[in-house]
Amino acid sequence: MKRVLLYSCCWLLSVYNATAQVDLNLYHFNAIGQSVLLNPATPQNRSLVIGLPGASQVFTEVNSGVGSVDMYFLSSSPTGNGLIENYLNENKTSSAVVARHRTDPLFLAFQTGRLHWSGGMSVRANVFSRMPYNLIDLAYNGNASGNGRNDVDIGNFGTEAIAFISYHGGVQLELIKERIFIGGRVSYLNGLGTARVVRSSARLQSNIDGFQLTTDGLAQLAYIDYESRLDAAADFNNLFDPNFYTTNNTGWAYDLGVHVNVTKKIAVSASITDMGSINWVDNGTVYRSSGTFAFEGINITYTDEGSINTQQFIDSLLSIIEYTESAESFSARLPYNLFLGSKIQLSKRHAVAGLLHRQQLENFGLNSFMLQYYGHIYNGLQLMGSYRISDETDLLSGVFSAGFSLRTLRTFQLFLLVNNVNALLDPYAEQSVGLNVGFNLAFNPKKKDKKPKDVLDEATNTQRSRVGSDRRRNR
Repeated sequence: MKRVLLYSCCWLLSVYNATAQVDLNLYHFNAIGQSVLLNPATPQNRSLVIGLPGASQVFTEVNSGVGSVDMYFLSSSPTGNGLIENYLNENKTSSAVVARHRTDPLFLAFQTGRLHWSGGMSVRANVFSRMPYNLIDLAYNGNASGNGRNDVDIGNFGTEAIAFISYHGGVQLELIKERIFIGGRVSYLNGLGTARVVRSSARLQSNIDGFQLTTDGLAQLAYIDYESRLDAAADFNNLFDPNFYTTNNTGWAYDLGVHVNVTKKIAVSASITDMGSINWVDNGTVYRSSGTFAFEGINITYTDEGSINTQQFIDSLLSIIEYTESAESFSARLPYNLFLGSKIQLSKRHAVAGLLHRQQLENFGLNSFMLQYYGHIYNGLQLMGSYRISDETDLLSGVFSAGFSLRTLRTFQLFLLVNNVNALLDPYAEQSVGLNVGFNLAFNPKKKDKKPKDVLDEATNTQRSRVGSDRRRNR
């Protein structure tokens, strides 16, 4: 198990330059019915939205600190250690890794009077981690990394990986007509697997007798038996058994939102999503490490090409860690999201918006801010553009995103959102790429009959109803 976790850390090093992201571009994009998944109170302009089964929404995002151009130069490095050196030189002591995937096989939303209903099924997988900067520094530079200090903190980093299925239903109420909307959603969760480093404090202290490593760690692991599930799927009859789509890892989550039209042109909104937890039972295992151990260093040798012998490095590091392992179930809270947004309607077809987002995990939070533009080009095509900054970027090094919603044949809707279009122009910027695509059947609400307008009777210079005038004309 330790080897799996450490190999995962090595993979995380290759994707260290990530930022906190969900598909924030959907938040104000109410032309797309799935926008209620980020705020259940977002007003909708479709009376009925049916997600294409199996493809109503597919969102995948890969964040990497290394693009193809970087990999070319790193692979040609004489020592092969350019990636580690680059990471340490940038001094990213708070770097975080975020990888996300979401598929919505089923989605349905419809309007009944002042209520808007939505529901569906989602399959989600998330990986979050803070990079152990001081640990990598110590392993690479040795005791010199402490800069003469006798007490070096090499821990305090957290990792959370989770995969689960969500069956959700929500409702939105138009509390005050065209002014205030409130909404909520409840989700029944089935956990597929999780790996969490809940606590990872570690300090290296030096004295006249040598080095001492003091640790206080807690890690949790749980997963379903995928092999038996695949074998069961081979029997066609099992596909019609509701128990086939559930696991023993269950939980609940809740979303709440509010949207207020301050004026006809200005709106503010807020929401909190994924408030809940999962009780992990299937193959639940807890790992604990606590105490003080003698530390004699990490053995590092080099290959004939001059790069670090990775296998020996891992074996040496694993030999230091002492832990206890116990089979037990545990409860784990979901990473939840906080949104605060504002939208200004510049004209009938153009709007701008701002969005603050925080994703709160067990040990740390991830923050981002986004400026957005929405343009209604014609009755079926709407465009979106955004610029996002986060904990890992400054004001001038943010990420541009773009997308569209296209409705054809009156009801068929295709939407496509691309995160980090910078990579299309700059190969060095391809470290973070995300894609969200979906297909819906979207129906407009029925138009209300307009009241007959009054017309001017030129002969008498008085007003009379157009309907009455037409009736007399037809006599």
